[in-house]
Amino acid sequence: MPLRRTEATPDALEPTTDRRHFFNWRSENDTPQLANLIAKEFILELFCDEGRLVRLVGGRFVLLNRDNAPAFFAERIAGVRLINHGEPDGWVAEIYEFAFPASGLPGEPDQRTLISLMQLLTEQVVRTPVGPVRLNDQQKFEIIRRFRSGEPAERVGAAYGIDATTVRQVGMAGQ
Repeated sequence: MPLRRTEATPDALEPTTDRRHFFNWRSENDTPQLANLIAKEFILELFCDEGRLVRLVGGRFVLLNRDNAPAFFAERIAGVRLINHGEPDGWVAEIYEFAFPASGLPGEPDQRTLISLMQLLTEQVVRTPVGPVRLNDQQKFEIIRRFRSGEPAERVGAAYGIDATTVRQVGMAGQ
């Protein structure tokens, strides 16, 4: 559980209830590491659909773009920085959102970084399946021939982008 200092206990760290993942952002060079963290931690939420980054929400894919992605990331990741309140013993660890502003502030990722991050994520997350495969008559004939010859349905299916059950159905229909 993450720790934080509070005004009530300035000399001790207390657990925080913040459930976001914390990331130590230093510069634009950290973008690949941030993408790795996001791809790993949100593997059940983020997908690549025809080269676009999407979220799975209620059984549907919702496009993530530079307008709505900052809010998605703000709910799930945060940065930590040290700030001083002008006193020798006034240092505190502050948790902050990655806002991805149009013009970058020192020490924070900007919109250019957001776009790079999203591109990296499309390369790392699970790809959505391509639409259902439609077999033409020639392909059906080939599947029937290969199935009847005893070739394993899994191997035949892999050649046509279909599962073994579909191979068996096509193969049996041809008898």
